[in-house]
Amino acid sequence: MKRIATLARIVALAAIATAIPACENGWNRHQTFNIAWFVDPIFGDDFRNDGSPQFPMKTIRRAMQFSISGDEIVLATGTYSPSTGEVFPILVKPGVLILGDPASSGTTTAILGSGSYTIQGGTLAGQAVAAALVLGNGAEISGVKVTAPGATGVGVVCDGNSPLITSSTITGCGASGIRTYQGAAPTITSTTITLNTLTGVTTFDTSAPVFRSCVITSNGADGVLAEDTSAPNLGDATTAGANTITGNTGVGLNNDTAASIIEAIGNTWNVTQGADPSGHYTSAASTTGPIGPPAAGDNFAITNGPPAAIDF
Repeated sequence: MKRIATLARIVALAAIATAIPACENGWNRHQTFNIAWFVDPIFGDDFRNDGSPQFPMKTIRRAMQFSISGDEIVLATGTYSPSTGEVFPILVKPGVLILGDPASSGTTTAILGSGSYTIQGGTLAGQAVAAALVLGNGAEISGVKVTAPGATGVGVVCDGNSPLITSSTITGCGASGIRTYQGAAPTITSTTITLNTLTGVTTFDTSAPVFRSCVITSNGADGVLAEDTSAPNLGDATTAGANTITGNTGVGLNNDTAASIIEAIGNTWNVTQGADPSGHYTSAASTTGPIGPPAAGDNFAITNGPPAAIDF
């Protein structure tokens, strides 16, 4: 049956093999045509195999050509890179899941590489970045380790879309671990964003990513840098962030926006939530929360301020 389905997909999807629509309303991983496509960078074969467990494909890119919303691409242990045939950036179609090893946060299933991607809209429209993954609306990655080398390397790009990133590791990128553009509103949970050369996360335009139970640490500049009128949500009155944002060379959370208020309730910072290493707010900080070291559950919202708004 898999071989018949594969042949049918080849005809139906040949013209849209690598396209990612900017918008798609809703998605459902368990649609009628849900198929799991298996990939193995060592034992797979893109030309003779059909993506079944017994006959896996070799590259994520090949499996993506045949996938539609509701499908999942299941990765075997290994590193997916140009040396194994991957071509970057990998454009993850709307509603498609790339599933690695969530139990290890992707340490056994690495995606390593980058390729030029042009931002499609917003203040940086036309700018090229070296991206590893570009996620379509409702796409999901779970249990993968993503690294985008190169001076402009970005591990995951969300360009006007709202995907899911869960139980993964974004590390070793030449610029940023994650960047969001236009009105992107991805949800990032239980993910480690670390050891990226510049920022862990940079948000642009009106994007509003949601972070829950993430570790954003040891990045070369800021942990989270918010630009334009973006509004990353690190925890709100409905759900505490439960993020750990520590050890970044710059500041943990840098609100460099024109007007945004950034919600950051219930996180772990270097000492206490919203405090510098001495347990106090920096004098340059502008906050709507209490002055002085707040308790872990206090409402901490950061208004627009100078580039180094808070020194954690």
